[in-house]
Amino acid sequence: MKKRIALLLLFLFVFSGCSAGRDFSFIIRWGVGRGSVYNSATGLLVKAEQASEPDRFRTVLKLKREESVELSALADAIDLTLIPEIPETYDLYSPPGFECGLREKPPMLIELTLRTDREEKHIRCVNVNSLFSVSEETEGDPVKPFDENGKALEAFLRRALEIILDSEEWLALPPSEAAYQ
Repeated sequence: MKKRIALLLLFLFVFSGCSAGRDFSFIIRWGVGRGSVYNSATGLLVKAEQASEPDRFRTVLKLKREESVELSALADAIDLTLIPEIPETYDLYSPPGFECGLREKPPMLIELTLRTDREEKHIRCVNVNSLFSVSEETEGDPVKPFDENGKALEAFLRRALEIILDSEEWLALPPSEAAYQ
């Protein structure tokens, strides 16, 4: 009996230790004019924040455990201390090697708030259209390679948006009313 209790306690300790102390969530806004938003803590997914009938464009998307674990690991690879604090004027941050100016018309924006049990960081990136179509040269303007932190941020953004945009919940929402998404 004591062996079973000891084994049960060990089992609970090991598996609770894997998830205890790791509080991870994120809020991501993306699109032109902050078109869409997802909050992983609440599951709220909004396809078009500024729609004429906003409730038609809202749903709940709960991440699967494996998706949450994967995104948490990708977020852990981002060194948040290297990303500048955003003052109230909302200066824009682009990963080093990705200062491409405002050549996209209209510029696409991603705002990301990462929360862990250790810290919270707000990141705002512009011109992320280029982030999803980086090439060696864009109209004679060479695109510099990302540094390692920029690559980690890119990997997180790509995977998070892939999960969201491929979800049944997203696909069930009506098409956006806006000219740009």
